[in-house]
Amino acid sequence: CSSDLKLAEESSLEITDKELQEYVELAIVNAAKQITKSEKTETEKFDKIKELYETQPTISMRSSERIEKQQYSTPVPIAFTAGMFAQTGGAKSFLDPSAGNGMLLINVDGNVIANEIDTTRAENLEKQEYQVRTQDATQPLPFKVDSVLTNPPFGSMEAKMYGQYKIGRAHV
Repeated sequence: CSSDLKLAEESSLEITDKELQEYVELAIVNAAKQITKSEKTETEKFDKIKELYETQPTISMRSSERIEKQQYSTPVPIAFTAGMFAQTGGAKSFLDPSAGNGMLLINVDGNVIANEIDTTRAENLEKQEYQVRTQDATQPLPFKVDSVLTNPPFGSMEAKMYGQYKIGRAHV
């Protein structure tokens, strides 16, 4: 990632490290979507997705904003597999409550809701034509879906009651 930032600086691009990381992740999402829409078999698609993952730039530097918002990117081969699994059983509506740039949604078809509190990421999701929500996903969402895909934040939170269930630190 530092080499990417250095390249941006040498090219006289006025871009922050966070912006560069967002562009790289969005490019990976878009490339992965192209692979998933190809006429290849699922195994061939997975192999191409894995190749994409193995050749992508490493994004290891984490800004204070990424840490505060607990933004962690799902590796694209895991996202592809999760998307395949989520669509089994006739699911037609899907939610990613912490969608980021849409990595977990790369091969999901149907009624897709992408929830994201980060403004830049929410705008990226809108450009991908998802139904975008921007609410705090630790609060109950006012709709139901058939399937949820998520790479939840791994921080801590105060225990809260959701219906008859108490969910807190041990669950997140």
